[in-house]
Amino acid sequence: MEIKFIGQGLDTTSDSTTGNFVIDSLESNNYTSFNAFVAFVSKSGLKNIMDEVLSFRDRGGEMKLFLGVNLHATSKEALEELLACGIETYVVYAPNSIIYHPKIYSFEGEKIKRTIIGSSNLTASGLFQNIEASVCVDFASDDDKGNEFLADVYDHFNSIVNLEHPSCQKLTQEVLNVLVESKVVMTEEAAREKNNKINKEFGKRDRTADEQLNDLFGKLKKRDRQRVLRKTLLTRKSQRLREVRM
Repeated sequence: MEIKFIGQGLDTTSDSTTGNFVIDSLESNNYTSFNAFVAFVSKSGLKNIMDEVLSFRDRGGEMKLFLGVNLHATSKEALEELLACGIETYVVYAPNSIIYHPKIYSFEGEKIKRTIIGSSNLTASGLFQNIEASVCVDFASDDDKGNEFLADVYDHFNSIVNLEHPSCQKLTQEVLNVLVESKVVMTEEAAREKNNKINKEFGKRDRTADEQLNDLFGKLKKRDRQRVLRKTLLTRKSQRLREVRM
C-alpha cells in the first residue's frame, strides 16, 4: 500500500493537484471502475475532466457519480451536461439542514486500486486552484488491508449506493426539473447573482476596513489552470512517445 499526500493551492507551480490525480487515473488502463462521492459539481469542473471521463467510458470503464446539490453550489448546467453525456449520476439531497458533503474519488482495476479522499469538490477551483488537502491511497487488488479500507468506505455509503436511502435519487430530466423548480438547483449565473446580493447586503466594509484587511492579509496567486494542464498533458504525451520508441 502506498499513501500520497496531495497538497494543493499554496505552490502554484506544482502539478500536485487533485484534478491532475483524477485525470491521470481516468487516463490509466489500470482502472476499469470509477465511483465518486462529491458534494458540489460545476460546469467548469466537468469541463476539465470530461474528455478523460468519456474516453474512460468508451474503453469500457464503468462509472457512477453520487453528487450533492446543497447551498446552490451544484449548478443546473453541470447536471444538464451529465445528462446529455449519459453519465450515470445520482443526486443526494435532504430537505432539511443535513448536508451531503464528501469528496471521494475511487478507482478500481484488476490489479490495483486507488482512492482519493480530501477536500476537493468537482469544481475547477476545488480540483486545481483552491488551497486543498487530500490523501491518495494506492494498493494492490489483493491487498487485504487496502480492501478492508475500501470496504469501510463503501459500507458507509451502502444505503446510497444501493439506492435504499430516501435522500438519493437517480438523476433524470424529471428529477432535475423538480430541483430547478424548487430552486434547490440554480443556473450558475443565478447563483452568482444571489451570492453577490448577499455580499453587498451583509459584507459591506468601509474603505479604512478594506485597507486594513489588505495590509494584514496578502493575496494568493491564482493558478493558471489551463497552462498547468497543458504542461501535464504534454509531459504524458512525451513519455508515451519515448515508451513507443523504446
